[in-house]
Amino acid sequence: GILIKPSSFSNAESMLEKWNDRYGLLNTPQQQYRKFLSGQSTFCCITYNGGCFQKENLGEADFYRYLRDKSKGENKLYALRPPILLLLCRVNDLLLRLPDGVIIQNKYDHLDYLNDQISKQVKGAETFGKISLTVGEYTFLQLTKRAKSIKELQEMGLSENTKHATNFTWRLKQEAFEAVRQRGVNLVNSFQKNKSNTDVKEHFEKYLLSLEGYIGYRGVRVQIGKLYSMFTAYFQSKMNRSFLGAGGRKLNLSYVR
Repeated sequence: GILIKPSSFSNAESMLEKWNDRYGLLNTPQQQYRKFLSGQSTFCCITYNGGCFQKENLGEADFYRYLRDKSKGENKLYALRPPILLLLCRVNDLLLRLPDGVIIQNKYDHLDYLNDQISKQVKGAETFGKISLTVGEYTFLQLTKRAKSIKELQEMGLSENTKHATNFTWRLKQEAFEAVRQRGVNLVNSFQKNKSNTDVKEHFEKYLLSLEGYIGYRGVRVQIGKLYSMFTAYFQSKMNRSFLGAGGRKLNLSYVR
């Protein structure tokens, strides 16, 4: 990927227009899929709000007093920063073979070669590199899974278990995932000690609400489902009855494309 911080809104706008013409950023998912099947790499772009900054050296109390002032005129004391642009490339599987026939296992070890192949597919393509992006408890990554067509894998000289990259998504960082899992374990242990005094629903409702409170990206939903399964399995191992049978409930997860 490429992370760009434009110097102005007009610069960001012109860059997005250029990238759209070059990479087809406005293609529909179906168009992107057909393009990928034809052997082409595909691209997408994320725009991130740059936030705002103070034009003058104000004290914190003065600044918030200004923000609450409904009658303020055009001479604003703060301004918006241009957005941050993240251009992502999904390298086509057909490019993951070196000239000597060796299959690329880690594309980040062969960035020069892959960038050269991408430039042959897209005239004027940028030079892509490895991007590590985290926001709060979330980390941005590209999911991998087994290719659907075993025949296609065999034609490429790959094994049936070969992983290939799919769409980009957000997931919980490992330390955040582990902290949520441990919180569920601790709650079950405390319930086991005081089960005669506490209702199941009352005791675990805040934990379930916290699971439902995470942003519903596809990768996060998978993790939350796994956390819920681990939690209910641990509950059953300790209480000798199912969580739902004891008065618990299922999760109602949000979904973000």
